[in-house]
Amino acid sequence: MNLSWFANILVHHPFVILSAVAVFSGTCIIIPFTLKSMSFPNFQDPQMGFSTRGTTISNRLTSWTNLIKSTRSSGHLAANPKEFLHYRSRNNSLPSYKPPKKNGKRKKTKSKPVYGNVYLNEERNSTETVTDVDRWKAVQSLTPGPNKNSNVKITDNFFCGSPEAMIFLPLACSTAILPYYHELEKIKLEYDGLKVVAMDFGIKSALFDECLIRDTWLMGTGALFCLCGYSSSGKLFSNDDLVPACMVIWERSCFSNGALFRSCLMVCFQRWCCFKPQWNLSTTWFQCSNLNKIWKAKEDCLLDVVIKLKYFWFLALITIAFVSGVIVVVYPKLQLPDTSEFQLFAASHPFEQYDFHYKSRFWFNEPERGMDQSNFKLPLRFVWGVLPIDNGDHLDPSNLGTLTLDPTFDMSKPESQEWLKDFCQNLRQQPFYQSTIGPLLPNCFVETFMKSMRRKCYDPINYKDHTPCCETSKFPFNRSVFNECIIDEMDEIYGTSANLLNSAVAGPKFSKDQLPTIKAVIVEYDSNYSYSMSYEQMHEFYTKVEGWMNGQLQTAPDSMKNGWFISDLEFYDLQRELNASTEIAVAMSMGLALIVLFLSTLNVLTSLYAIITITSSIFVTMAVLVLLGWKLNILESIAISTAIGLTADFSLHYSVNYRMCPESVAVNRETAARHALSYMAGPALMAAITTGAAGALMLPSLILPYIQIGVFLVIVMCISWIYATFLLGSLLAIAGPDKSCGQFKYSKLICCVIKSKRVRERPQMQPSTISDSHELESLTYIKKRPTDTQTVTTFLELWRSTFYPK
Repeated sequence: MNLSWFANILVHHPFVILSAVAVFSGTCIIIPFTLKSMSFPNFQDPQMGFSTRGTTISNRLTSWTNLIKSTRSSGHLAANPKEFLHYRSRNNSLPSYKPPKKNGKRKKTKSKPVYGNVYLNEERNSTETVTDVDRWKAVQSLTPGPNKNSNVKITDNFFCGSPEAMIFLPLACSTAILPYYHELEKIKLEYDGLKVVAMDFGIKSALFDECLIRDTWLMGTGALFCLCGYSSSGKLFSNDDLVPACMVIWERSCFSNGALFRSCLMVCFQRWCCFKPQWNLSTTWFQCSNLNKIWKAKEDCLLDVVIKLKYFWFLALITIAFVSGVIVVVYPKLQLPDTSEFQLFAASHPFEQYDFHYKSRFWFNEPERGMDQSNFKLPLRFVWGVLPIDNGDHLDPSNLGTLTLDPTFDMSKPESQEWLKDFCQNLRQQPFYQSTIGPLLPNCFVETFMKSMRRKCYDPINYKDHTPCCETSKFPFNRSVFNECIIDEMDEIYGTSANLLNSAVAGPKFSKDQLPTIKAVIVEYDSNYSYSMSYEQMHEFYTKVEGWMNGQLQTAPDSMKNGWFISDLEFYDLQRELNASTEIAVAMSMGLALIVLFLSTLNVLTSLYAIITITSSIFVTMAVLVLLGWKLNILESIAISTAIGLTADFSLHYSVNYRMCPESVAVNRETAARHALSYMAGPALMAAITTGAAGALMLPSLILPYIQIGVFLVIVMCISWIYATFLLGSLLAIAGPDKSCGQFKYSKLICCVIKSKRVRERPQMQPSTISDSHELESLTYIKKRPTDTQTVTTFLELWRSTFYPK
């Protein structure tokens, strides 16, 4: 691929590129601030958005949330329409009331700090003979314990049976106590054997938002370090290297856009320097020449180590890659997250210690669904009348869209009533069903409705005639009887004691019209599966119930075919998508890397060796992360996906330079491999050092994402450089393509495509006197190159007349 024209533009017309980039960047910055229709997302809650959107389960969860919101007093659905109509008619009959004004003024209240009297005693008064802690100990030692008549033979274990204690501070959990927390950070929270190991101030998200901005100086320092590393290399700013540099930049941009930005900086620096960054002055020539000799000796030593020990490096690194593959795939492999708590800080932080180790030990922190999640049974919820559609903005976690009703749903049809009754009976016979003690009034409302319709038509106690909602109507009921009697039935159900209602959400949901109709139906029971963070157990539960539900829907009438099942599957869906999406992302990235490598080199063997190197680097990197205790969470999944682009960088450089080796130098495979290593080993090492150092500078941060990004950059840079230099170098030296072995040409590929499509007939082209391997020669050879076709000649003349006017 010939990118000489782009190099010409960069060298001779830098103002054009700079102006275009400046205009485009400025436009992208100004547009979000000027358009009123665009609103910036709110990142005050860092845990918001770490959920799935657009999946089958997430669509159902979103529809379920919208359904629950719609059944509230402000929604457009009602569980007890008779009660709603009664309240609406009463409110409409009440006169409007306006609060009286007191001289047009309102009394204002002033807020005062709630922790004004809270302070820390950092210095202990040596004149005090007895402190509060000493008095506490004295009371403990003088007070007899339970079932003890005296204090004789009482040890410390009697009073200190629990090694931990909790202290409640009279402070509100809000961002107002951030200054108080910062004061706590300045002192050592230890005293006389007591140590504060965990905290919960309710400011975890606010502190994360503050640290996220405060620690940006670490990233700035890393970027400055990278810039200094690149600016110290005079070899990178040579005009002769711009043509191959442009070629590699285009290829590398397919993996990472950051490399294109660094290359633009290089061009600008070279264009406007007073002299090249090579200190050729007479006063410093002797010292620089000595340093050059030392560096040249190290470079020759590296080349000798790679070429002469090529079989050793190949066997050793391939073995390590195979073992790493076993670690990643077989055991212990990359585990899915086993906790729903999202970690924001380092594991040693007091806030994380409380959330992950101490929070579950206190009953007041347990969820409303039960004191122990292991004893909480997963609900079986089946919904009809609502389509599982998420029409909200997937990029805005707070935008869940609106409820979408099913237009084909009709519960008043006799066949729908009959099928729902059979559905409930079959459900209670399944192995995942958990029988519940007590009456189940709204859980499967059809069965309760059938029983109430068996009553006598005349009630002698209340002197009330229930016709047609009585024994004269037979199941399944016709449409008019069903619509009339179901409203009275739901009013009687919700008129009973709340203790008899096993579920607050099950049952039919009515429209808030003057003549209410059923818009949705919820059938809910308990399962015998306990809630768990284990992916395998939750996957078994979901697949069993979902498979049974799909089988039941096959026999359902048309008005009931759009039903769906849902439960507490938020965390399971996240685990499921992380597992599947990561595999798909890795496969797509590897395929893209192979395509880009082949288009860059047009050599099958070189592309194959580069892919083997990249795959080995990925497995080794993932194995190291697994051994470090990483689990496949949100950030880890992103890191694995981006690791392919970072590891492909060095392999791409070596492959392109191996192909660019002149025929006069490429006597055999070893000389060609030595040529590629000699040109790119040094720059690749500097790139790895600068990028790895940028990651190392992020390690002092308190924020876990910064720490993980830093660790990831250090590991991936080290491993990718080692494998690209030693494994790919040894592969090219052992079995690299010799001369035109496995080499394709763009001219032949174009001819094959044209002939296969038979668009037009073209005369037989004369073979090119210069191989396509010389397409990346420097600018001094551009005008000497012959072209293959008249089309290419016309194209080059057009560019020459544009940028080189006479």
